[in-house]
Amino acid sequence: MARILVLDDSALVLSATKLALEKAGDEVYTTSEPPVFFISLEKWRPDLALVDVSMPTLEGDAVVWIARAHQLHPCHIVLYSAKSPAELEKLVTSSGADGYICKTADEELLRRQVREVLEKSAKTANAKSPG
Repeated sequence: MARILVLDDSALVLSATKLALEKAGDEVYTTSEPPVFFISLEKWRPDLALVDVSMPTLEGDAVVWIARAHQLHPCHIVLYSAKSPAELEKLVTSSGADGYICKTADEELLRRQVREVLEKSAKTANAKSPG
């Protein structure tokens, strides 16, 4: 269905997220390294990118800001974190992210939230296209 790129420093989160989204038929590529994320964003051209906020080498909001500043592949980039919604709202505003998804052990909830973001992304793309 969709191509989803996931950046997180936790191997457990990467594995669980990949498995949950692949159950919905999505193609998922994961990485724990921001430089690999930037390269994958350009070469793999995902429909959506999920970016962890709290990482040791480069905070997720900075990753989003860099991707936007360098005009890398213009997919929806969403912060993916266990932080509170209030904290995430502030980071979305400051980084240029397209929103956030709170981490959850509920696979169905994660898939539903991802579908909502993808539908929003499709509507935005359709509104921008001529005709």
